[in-house]
Amino acid sequence: MHKCFISSLLLAAILFACMPVMAASGKYLLKPSAFQHCMQWQRVLLIDVSTPDEYAQGHIKGSINIDWTGSDFDDKIAALGNDRPALMYDHNGSKSALAADNLRKAGFKEVYELKGGLQEWLADKKQVEKDTSLLEMSMERYKQLLATDRLTLVDFSAPWCIPCRNMAPSVDALEKDKAGVLKVLRINTDENQHLATELQVTGLPTVFIYKQGKVVWRHIGYTTKEVLYQAVDSLK
Repeated sequence: MHKCFISSLLLAAILFACMPVMAASGKYLLKPSAFQHCMQWQRVLLIDVSTPDEYAQGHIKGSINIDWTGSDFDDKIAALGNDRPALMYDHNGSKSALAADNLRKAGFKEVYELKGGLQEWLADKKQVEKDTSLLEMSMERYKQLLATDRLTLVDFSAPWCIPCRNMAPSVDALEKDKAGVLKVLRINTDENQHLATELQVTGLPTVFIYKQGKVVWRHIGYTTKEVLYQAVDSLK
């Protein structure tokens, strides 16, 4: 009797935790704990829409990587079937918001996003996995990621770099606000030392902005949100 009662309470707690926060836009956002509870749903799709390199640097266990910036994104989503609930996230929630809109347009009835993305997941002391075999990026792969019609901002940083951490919210805001014209790549210099050497990264953070595969702006060291916005606006 007591066991049944406790089980009922546990089930109710999980269902309550999975109740989403309705944003002003009508989209469903889940805090990390609720997102984790909802991962227990049957037939749920857990989708990370980061680039493969971002995915390698850290992702939620059990997720599948479908790159939002990839030309085959819609085809891969269609292959999953739209009759299943979908939980979506990326580094900071900017790409997953756009990708979630695409899923809804494709007929998905239940699409939920991790509020704040992987940043909030980590801030909530939750675990991620890394694919160490993919962490070291080759120059060939780097150039492939620059092959886009949008501007590409590359942020070379390191976990121990305090100026990098201080500048990160500005880069995140820029990625979200300029999503239509800007692609952001985050490179962990500790895990990509050969690439950093080839690109002559001599200090951290170092920010490059590329246009049609060519460097059009570069800055070494911390800079402000305003400077980053001005740089992107001047190059559009």
